[in-house]
Amino acid sequence: MAFYKLIRGETKEAWRLYDEGLQGETPVYNVKDAQEDLVEWLEFFPDHQPAQAMLEKVTAYLETQASDPPASG
Repeated sequence: MAFYKLIRGETKEAWRLYDEGLQGETPVYNVKDAQEDLVEWLEFFPDHQPAQAMLEKVTAYLETQASDPPASG
């Protein structure tokens, strides 16, 4: 949903949804899907600054997830 808000120009709502997803318990594979959507969008619109910023944020999140050890259960 956040990506669609972004491409419709609803940047503030897109940011809220991305933040909500990254702070919640969103599965990593869903975040990777979001990252892929942003990469594809930027292939067509490389100067779209909100998408660039969101991609940086999503990528940083995924990097922290990759470096965190899995929870022991």
